[in-house]
Amino acid sequence: MKVQIFLIGLILFMSTASCGYDASFATKMVYVSGLSYCQADQIVNDKCGKATDQVRNTYKMDVEYAMDNGKSVNSITMAVLKSDNDKQYFVGFSGTRETSQLIAEIAESFPRSYEIHPEIGEAKVMDYFYQRYLDDFRDPFLQKIKEIIKGNPSYGITFTGHSLGGAMTVHAAADFILSGIDTNRKVQIYSFGQPRVGDHKFIDGFASKVSGFYRVTHSKDIVAHIPPCITDLHDGCTESGILPFYPYHAPQEIWYNEDSSSYTQCSTKEGEDPTCSNSNALNDSVDDHLKYLGLPISGLTSYPASLEELLKA
Repeated sequence: MKVQIFLIGLILFMSTASCGYDASFATKMVYVSGLSYCQADQIVNDKCGKATDQVRNTYKMDVEYAMDNGKSVNSITMAVLKSDNDKQYFVGFSGTRETSQLIAEIAESFPRSYEIHPEIGEAKVMDYFYQRYLDDFRDPFLQKIKEIIKGNPSYGITFTGHSLGGAMTVHAAADFILSGIDTNRKVQIYSFGQPRVGDHKFIDGFASKVSGFYRVTHSKDIVAHIPPCITDLHDGCTESGILPFYPYHAPQEIWYNEDSSSYTQCSTKEGEDPTCSNSNALNDSVDDHLKYLGLPISGLTSYPASLEELLKA
């Protein structure tokens, strides 16, 4: 009898531990990503409008740390929160805020070597996202996250962000994992409208060590397909060949339909699943990029800049 009870408990634990994509949890991450569009002092002082109300009052999350990178053109904010109810820490990054920042992202959209963890091989990443993480966030992030998570060794960490914030959160998660800061810590990623960050060597170097990587896309979101992948006539997006760089997404894509009433859980092995958003003849929608799970993700705060205005300019 005791053996039966033990086996039942073990099965329940395993099914809970590997439950996969959680749409309700993803909604929380939309609000955390939205909160990150605020400036650090506004986040700390609970002055980020609807995002603050939802994150602090409804979800009962505590703000552990927030910082701005201090740049005028390439302004980015990182926030670290904690939920005792979820037994999770959350690391969120802001997305694109201003037209000048968008121009810089486009101008610096070229590949470079991923040098901070050469052990994963000759990986390449997009310069802008990598450089912003390396120059503006890496040292303070690694230092603060070590201090913050020390008090709760059983809590997991979820990295999240929208658009540019999605790319930044991939770099932060990869660095946390590859640095070996806490190899027993459960780490997952929920990104929204994330552009391609690097090639398959970069993705393969850390993604298998993440307990869940959920790359949420919305219908025909244009940003989720920037920079464009290299395609062939038969297999769609390819991960290698004679060219020097092949941008490639990580699995698992979670593809929402236009009104966000349903979603498809795409391949858990192929980041560029040809049956999901890559099946669209054209991914050119700005509107789809601005809303995730029915929420205006960059418009959930009191931050004055309008992502909608700059993308539609």
